[in-house]
Amino acid sequence: MKFTVTGKHVSHMGRLGVVEEMNRTTDVQYETPTFMLYAKGGVICHLTYETMQMISTSSSILQIPFSSISGVKDAVQQSNQYLSNFIGMKEYSSFISLHDPLKIAAQKSKRKKQVCLSGRRGNQDYTAEKFISVIESLKPDMYQVLTQLEFTDKPKRIQTNIDRSVQFLDDCLTFHNKSEALKDTCVIAPIQGGLDLSLRRYCAELYATRDVHGFLIDGLCADEGATEDLGCDVVNAVLENTVPYLPNDKLRIIQGPWSPMNIVQFVQRGIDMFDSGLPLVLADRGCAFTFQYTRHIPLCNSSNGVSINGDKNGTSNGVPSSINGKNGVSNEDSSSTNGENGLSNADSSSINGKNELSNTSDIYSSMESDIHQSTHQEALIINTDDVASKSSEKDTLYTKSSEISDSLYKPRQYEMWLQHPRYVTDFTPILAECECLTCQHHTRAYIHHLLNTKEMLAPVLLSIHNLHHYFKFFETIRESIKTNDPNAYSFQYATFDKRYAWSPMNIVQFVQRGIDMFDSGLPLVLADRGCAFTFQYTRHIPLCNSSNGVSINGDKNGTSNGVPSSINGKNGVSNEDSSSTNGENGLSNADSSSINGKNKLSNTSDIYSSMESDIHQSTHQEALIINTDDVASKSSEKDTLYTKSSEISDSLYKPRQYEMWLQHPRYVADFTPILAECECLTCQHHTRAYIHHLLNTKEMLAPVLLSIHNLHHYFKFFETIRESIKTNDPNAYSFQFAS
Repeated sequence: MKFTVTGKHVSHMGRLGVVEEMNRTTDVQYETPTFMLYAKGGVICHLTYETMQMISTSSSILQIPFSSISGVKDAVQQSNQYLSNFIGMKEYSSFISLHDPLKIAAQKSKRKKQVCLSGRRGNQDYTAEKFISVIESLKPDMYQVLTQLEFTDKPKRIQTNIDRSVQFLDDCLTFHNKSEALKDTCVIAPIQGGLDLSLRRYCAELYATRDVHGFLIDGLCADEGATEDLGCDVVNAVLENTVPYLPNDKLRIIQGPWSPMNIVQFVQRGIDMFDSGLPLVLADRGCAFTFQYTRHIPLCNSSNGVSINGDKNGTSNGVPSSINGKNGVSNEDSSSTNGENGLSNADSSSINGKNELSNTSDIYSSMESDIHQSTHQEALIINTDDVASKSSEKDTLYTKSSEISDSLYKPRQYEMWLQHPRYVTDFTPILAECECLTCQHHTRAYIHHLLNTKEMLAPVLLSIHNLHHYFKFFETIRESIKTNDPNAYSFQYATFDKRYAWSPMNIVQFVQRGIDMFDSGLPLVLADRGCAFTFQYTRHIPLCNSSNGVSINGDKNGTSNGVPSSINGKNGVSNEDSSSTNGENGLSNADSSSINGKNKLSNTSDIYSSMESDIHQSTHQEALIINTDDVASKSSEKDTLYTKSSEISDSLYKPRQYEMWLQHPRYVADFTPILAECECLTCQHHTRAYIHHLLNTKEMLAPVLLSIHNLHHYFKFFETIRESIKTNDPNAYSFQFAS
């Protein structure tokens, strides 16, 4: 093997190099910095050879742990093939590492000239001669020699381990030079010393005089699970006391699932080669890479509400760090409501100190922001927790958000955990700009389904995405070194939310402030909770749905959640499917009329309709609700349905002014379309009563029909927004809400 440095180390930018003239693949060159493909037992985890060709057609180096391959030495020897040929990866070079970087174990023995190594048949003691004989049988392109690895902070013990490791290196080199089969095989020497900087320097100086092809900085972290989160300061100190004392023309390797940020730090300190432990670790836990290492160009995934935030003052674990981008820090599934140094918990928005959600749909919709921006454009999110806490269904899913968040994995800022409930209906790719097979053909919702059903395809698709992303990452690292500008590139982390379900009023406000594109989060969120759009954004022309008694009222002083605020426009309140008897401030109940002040209720439909505001407004226009409790108590039928209207109302969902909640009992016999003037498939062929029936029987067709209506309505809404912009009159159009 020949390693050539093609780009000098300039201002802590790292160095570019080329590995060439390997044992078998003499015509293949490996540009560094790069990474080796972790292949336990000679197999890349979750992937076949054909699948790897879809990820990258370029050749790579396979990193094979000794413990996973030593058991097949006899079969390889009988086949008289090189290891790469034997495992069916002849285009790839092979490197045998002494230990598994994802399962670190101390390698020591009570005997001075032996090292205890674990394998499929248990622990075995190896001398230098026995170890080299196994390597001769396997015939790899590169291998790591024996070493005494022990994680300790005692200087005397570390010194003893270094002395033994140097002796193992000398013995292995002696047998290596005598072997005819290994004359073209590369030797990698592991440098020990723990975290003792003086002993690291001592070991590096000893190893620098040996005739080896490269060095592996070993023994940096005792816990493989902590490697990913280990701070770079400790390792950087070790590298600064090791790398300068090594020959410049020799390869330098670090193993382990290090974070992308640490990898960049290590490259800047002269490391040439890593492994693919991290992409495969992420795939095993259901996560995908989402970070970018770019040349200060902000990216935005507008198709799925994903923005790339490279602000150094704000970090985010898979969610927006703030709404207006001011130093906010938020955990997964949450956002800071004011955007200024705010912190909120996972799966909820911190509003007025209340963080309680009562069901899964509330978890999905807690981000839905019924926002009216103030003049200084600070976003204020309406508290949906109070509404959610009134739900009458008592189910195990009705849990406090704090309890839910504690049970969920908290992804790091460079990854997306696709097993989270938010992705159950997210039909967008992991990253819209990614060109990998997974992102081109599959969605987050599909991978979420595979993970929850424990399908073997889930880690396969995630491994494809993560390895493709890792290849691009190292390509960008090599490009960044060529710039000779240490500040030219930086990390940008994708911020995700369950959906940006902004209200229609907010969308108009955002358009007026220069936003060009949104997502379809709100229509789908409404469909999931059994609601349909009923608002209109029109040119000050009052609309009337005469076929079903629905009028459109755009008065700012009166709003109604699916109930008419006025029949004649004079502040009167009447129930849906009913009319006012006198036309002025009058009220009549559904299926009955108020005559001479007598209000008798005698059946179930009356109890359902008693929920709707039985109001006679006084002359000063203050709404007084008729007491239905006295009337209901006089009924002859003694049934549990005869409940106080206040108790019934508390148990039902309160729809917002732009939506109609079709699961309400009032729609059980309402055979009119959602909106008579709507031309969507749902309104043309189905009624409110039918959708109400589908929702109550939990039929899958219900959200389908509601999604059809809501998306059709949303398309028309944005067409109207574009028309309103052409008028150049900000006051020409306004909202009108169905009553």
